[in-house]
Amino acid sequence: MSKIQFRSRHIWLILIGLLTTFLDFWNLSKNGYANTYYAAAVKSMLQSFHNFFFLSFDPGGFITVDKPPVGFWIQTLSAWIFGFHGWSILAPEALSGVASVLILYHLVAKKHGYLPGLIAAFLLAITPLSVATNRNNTIDSILTTAMLATAWALLKATEAGKRRLVWLLVAAGILGVGFNIKFAEAYLVLPAMIVGYAFVQNLKIRTKIIHLFLAACVLTIVSFSWSVIVDAVPAQDRPWVGSTQTNSEVNLAVGYDGLQRVTGNMTGMRGGGGTRNFGQTKGSNSATASNHNNPIGGNNAAAGSHSASANNGATWGHNFQSGKGNKTAASSGTASNGAGSAQGGFQYHGQTFRQGQGGFGQGGQSGNAKANFGGWNAGRGGQTNILLRLLTGSDAMQVGWWLPLGIAGFFLTVLGNYRRRKSEESRKFWPSLAMWSAWFATTVLYFTFVSALHTYYMVTMAPAIAAMIGIGFGEVRHYLHHKWRVIFCACIVVIGMAAYQLHLAWSYANLRWTFTILIGIGVVVALISLGLSFATNRKRIFNWTMIGAFLFSIAVIPAYWSYSTLTYAANGSDPTAGPVSQGAGNHSIAGGNFAGFGQMGANVNEQLLSYLKSHYQGGYLLVTQNATTAAPYILATGLPVMAMGGFRGSDPAINSTQLQTLAQEGKVKYFLVSGGGTAPQNANQDTEKKGTFTFGDGGASGSGNGFGNFRGRMNPDFAGFGEHGGTGGFAGFGGFAGFGGSSTQSQNISWIEKNCKLVPTSEWEGTTTTAKSGTQSNAGFGFGGGGQLYEYVGQTGTK
Repeated sequence: MSKIQFRSRHIWLILIGLLTTFLDFWNLSKNGYANTYYAAAVKSMLQSFHNFFFLSFDPGGFITVDKPPVGFWIQTLSAWIFGFHGWSILAPEALSGVASVLILYHLVAKKHGYLPGLIAAFLLAITPLSVATNRNNTIDSILTTAMLATAWALLKATEAGKRRLVWLLVAAGILGVGFNIKFAEAYLVLPAMIVGYAFVQNLKIRTKIIHLFLAACVLTIVSFSWSVIVDAVPAQDRPWVGSTQTNSEVNLAVGYDGLQRVTGNMTGMRGGGGTRNFGQTKGSNSATASNHNNPIGGNNAAAGSHSASANNGATWGHNFQSGKGNKTAASSGTASNGAGSAQGGFQYHGQTFRQGQGGFGQGGQSGNAKANFGGWNAGRGGQTNILLRLLTGSDAMQVGWWLPLGIAGFFLTVLGNYRRRKSEESRKFWPSLAMWSAWFATTVLYFTFVSALHTYYMVTMAPAIAAMIGIGFGEVRHYLHHKWRVIFCACIVVIGMAAYQLHLAWSYANLRWTFTILIGIGVVVALISLGLSFATNRKRIFNWTMIGAFLFSIAVIPAYWSYSTLTYAANGSDPTAGPVSQGAGNHSIAGGNFAGFGQMGANVNEQLLSYLKSHYQGGYLLVTQNATTAAPYILATGLPVMAMGGFRGSDPAINSTQLQTLAQEGKVKYFLVSGGGTAPQNANQDTEKKGTFTFGDGGASGSGNGFGNFRGRMNPDFAGFGEHGGTGGFAGFGGFAGFGGSSTQSQNISWIEKNCKLVPTSEWEGTTTTAKSGTQSNAGFGFGGGGQLYEYVGQTGTK
């Protein structure tokens, strides 16, 4: 009998493994390079060990990626083995997703039974955000696997006897490696590690403290080993550390990728000056648009007047709320909404932009929106009640489908084991229960109250949610003698979860009734089976039927969300899952690429590329203001392309004197500047005829020349945002200081404009091709797309 059970449970595990393999690997190449910023770094790292070790963004070794190295080392090794292409850099993440599911099963099943383990593994396998992240070259899926490996080593330490300390140090070492995957995000599991070890039985408190202190030492050494080594290398012998003002990896780990992620005070995004406007007028601080309708997918966008005033600070204050009303964005980055629908918004390739989630400061339920940028939820605009942000809106549709059930499992487990605290049988599970409970509580609280984050960061919460549900399900067995109480509570849980999930998906008009019928069938079968299991002697068959029906009812919508991710090229910079099309009350955008924001399809201007290659004589092919503009040209050529200001365009990686020296040495010749700056008026005329738009240079005084005109540039991704060429009205961006707004960058641009010749746009500006997708569109929209090309023609040291 035990042999049959053993084979049965492993058959189910194999099926779950096949399911997660399918969701993570199927049609993976459709995502192309995914995040082109990271993909360009991998291509650069393949060219030399110097670039590989220092995590250089560009082949010339000028500046680094603003992340630690281990995740990208793994991607680079995969590309070295299988060749450089989209699949080879995405495969490690997909494989990590499969490994995470199997590790989670082992951890839960070993301590709490195979059925809780199977439930936890199954739920993690179909968590939409987990699937989306596993199919992307953002490195959070690799981090999640490292965190689960840390949990495995910790649980080994709780049961290893004399080798307890060894396994604890191993856990600390693995967590230190996790720190070198995504810096401080790895430490989200640190409280769980401490609490889990604190509940080890038959070990003195003093001994526990000593062990934890030694583990802290190992953790610190491993965590900062690479950063300290990099900082110890003379600056002239290594690339500039991207996204820092101090050229220090330790500063990056503690600052931009550390405390600033918690506080939301991102250096370079809220300082440095530079007022940026996006609208009708150029060189002014306001933009207006009026009475534009947006019939996308049969839905009308807000009709009425829109206005925005641009001031300092990283505030993009436009409201894409559905409905009618006047919308105004002021310097605070907030937007007031008239009669907009609470569920208004739009969706791009499965990325749901609504209730302030991503995009451009969209309004939400209250109509208020704070500064958002490409999925960077600075304040999670639109959410007036932060306590519910994980249970409502787009966050819930990514990772919160089962969060209420996870919360119930958390309290059931904690309270149940407290009541049985004197039981020796119960105490042996305490370290595992404490670890999972602490992981769950830490991540839920963190992602509830900390707003400076991308949506995909929350994937580190998914294993804890799945584990708490599985463990909580196993906890129910202790209450089966309370027949009517169990039936009553089970009815509430089954019906409540059905109602909750249908509420989240109700805005999808073309899917709501299909989901209602399927969930309804699962709920009815589960409740009938529950009653029959108590009323008859055939408990086993009805119990299994009840479990299967309940899992079906809570899994059908999230599973569809996960599957839909396989059908389109996902947003590379902020991977999320979900159907492309939405129903009434929402907009949808299908096709094309939201290029330039680090997504899969950053644009390459083919005529510019041809022009640069035909004039290339060594050194840097091109100099750009930021990495987003440079990445597609690195991917297209493999040649050095300098991003003067790093990812955000605000790093003081090079000054005008150094730039002049490189120009005179013949190492730099062509400069793509995003904006007219102080260029002559007639220099922009040809550009305006073509309908391009430009960035202002954003001088050190805090003023800029604005974006220029947006008319005529409407590709499918921006339909609905145009002022003349498209439908809908795109009023204005608030002050956007960080991208190209630093004084060093302004001085560099001023030097370029004074010492270089403006290349006529007729010689280089043509159609653009989306990297690895072949999609044709107009001039590139990046943080610097659609700018001016300058050529240095002064004296050089080369012939």
